Amino acid sequence: MARLSSLTLLLSASTTVTAIVTPPIQLPLISSPEATAARILTHPEHPEHSLTINSHIAHDSVRVKKDGEAPTLGDICPGATAGYTGYLNSGSKHFYFSYFESRSKPTEDPVVLWLNGGPGCSSMTGLFMELGPCTVNEGGKSARENPNSWIEAANVFFLDQPIGVGFSYSTNESDIHGGTFAASEDIYAFMRLWYTAFPEAKTLPFSIAGESYGGHYIPVFAEHIQAMNAIAGPDEQIPLESVLIGNGIFADTVQTTSAYDIPCTNVTGIGPLFNSSVCEKMAAAVPRCEYLLKACGDYPDPIICQASLEYCIEKLDRPYFESGLNYYDVSKPCEGYLCYPIMDSITTFLRTETVRTVFGVPPEAPRFVGCSNKVGKEFSKVLPLCYCGKSTRANHLQGQRLHHRHEAVCCEFATLRHSGPHLCGHL
Repeated sequence: MARLSSLTLLLSASTTVTAIVTPPIQLPLISSPEATAARILTHPEHPEHSLTINSHIAHDSVRVKKDGEAPTLGDICPGATAGYTGYLNSGSKHFYFSYFESRSKPTEDPVVLWLNGGPGCSSMTGLFMELGPCTVNEGGKSARENPNSWIEAANVFFLDQPIGVGFSYSTNESDIHGGTFAASEDIYAFMRLWYTAFPEAKTLPFSIAGESYGGHYIPVFAEHIQAMNAIAGPDEQIPLESVLIGNGIFADTVQTTSAYDIPCTNVTGIGPLFNSSVCEKMAAAVPRCEYLLKACGDYPDPIICQASLEYCIEKLDRPYFESGLNYYDVSKPCEGYLCYPIMDSITTFLRTETVRTVFGVPPEAPRFVGCSNKVGKEFSKVLPLCYCGKSTRANHLQGQRLHHRHEAVCCEFATLRHSGPHLCGHL
């Protein structure tokens, strides 16, 4: 997976409010199949949010199932530790999550919230393909333990967001839309509700990690937590210590036109990959693409932004997609859904009724799709969150104030230039 970079965030505290009304669940987590009753948690400062928590036990390789006994999550996902699945609820919106405690020292190891990118890709793909406790086997009929899981040394959440991604859903079709700022309040409410259940976890360092479009999500979420910590009392602090973003998409004005550099130069060490005729056409399109992206940043009308996106995709991305190369790793051919055969297996696995049941997915949740085209299209209608230019009118016209501190974070990340031979966050 892509190399991760971290940014330490300074947290501040002052005075304020609130009493936690739900008795805490004590660590360590449950260890018997009988202790699996769901709980619904609320917080007086987040009356529109609630958290439904279903506990599950760790995988036990020596446990013998009784006749007729339903499988547990640990049976389905070898290597799983004790943990929880559930939903953050907000009106008609329901955000799915899965949580696994550390294999090492769960009461001492850090807490990590993992977010896949897209926009519109499920964090369950990260769970079963990259850093979760188990990896889906070819064909999608079973899974095996992942010895390199992040839960070797961390307590990890996998959260499906925004609405319409993975197992997250809404009963109101209008809830499925692009944008990130509104989601930051949902993430903040999620963590406060979690610490309602596990107040002792506040002593553990907390990080938000992700990849790809997480380069847009994560700085916004971290900024919001930081801002809320500044006005919250000592007992209500979210112990955010760092963010980790691999192969991130931070600023379209900086990154998009590098779609030319990846296949048409030797920046990867294995290029150029395209013939000179194709590359000459791409090179000719770069100035206009940059001009249109700047126009979108200066004048964030949906028509202008959509036109800039369509032009840049047609002129710079389409030649790559038509090449048959893996657009996440140019050294390999594109095979399977999203250019990785395992994605087909993950989709099959997560569409199995038994798997949905043990992972706490209700019947009303959608059929699993690794990445939602609908969510992706909705995001294309809104302004990129990081515009590394002189104008900030875009953010005011959106009705959202992009804090100068957050803008600096985004634009600093956009100059890290660490994505290597990956087109996803091309730099």
